Amino acid sequence: PAPQAQLPTVSVKVAAIEKKTRAATEEVMVTVRAKLRANLQAKVTGRVEQMRVVPGQQVRAGELLFELDAREIQARLDQALALRQQAESDLKRFAALLEAKSATQAEFDSAQARARTAVAAVTEAETLLSYAKVLAPFAGVITRKHADVGDLATPGNPLLELEDPSALRLEADVPEAVVGKLSLGDKLPVRVASLPG
Repeated sequence: PAPQAQLPTVSVKVAAIEKKTRAATEEVMVTVRAKLRANLQAKVTGRVEQMRVVPGQQVRAGELLFELDAREIQARLDQALALRQQAESDLKRFAALLEAKSATQAEFDSAQARARTAVAAVTEAETLLSYAKVLAPFAGVITRKHADVGDLATPGNPLLELEDPSALRLEADVPEAVVGKLSLGDKLPVRVASLPG
């Protein structure tokens, strides 16, 4: 081989090898949400007659938020009340006739069944009528409004969104490579841009 040129000598330091742990960080974007949230909707179909809240408004638990037009349900309740009154009168009459041996036990049992059915119909109509008024399930803030007076409310379609701002939580999508390094109860630093410190 061709002769090599002489290279200058370099001084080196020798260091002992030691094992150290280094913190690796992974930043993820988080969303701050209320722990307690509700999408409020009607349980019965009806036109929104009164909307008593606006987005950003604070509400108390049990406060009336909106009311539906309930004339059809009210008519159903009136009809059920009339049928109950008639069934109770028939039951009293058949009880007297049974005592006087002028009616059979089967006729009395039939009148009794009609009276129970009429009472159940009144309870059902009263329950449906109570669904026409939607109350706040908890104290909080109205965050969104999806309907206004005159809109048709149907079951399954949210009309309002309510959140409790007193208890918040952070929600984040954590990369799969990091999930195995986390365990329940770990404390992690969080930086919120809108809050200093």
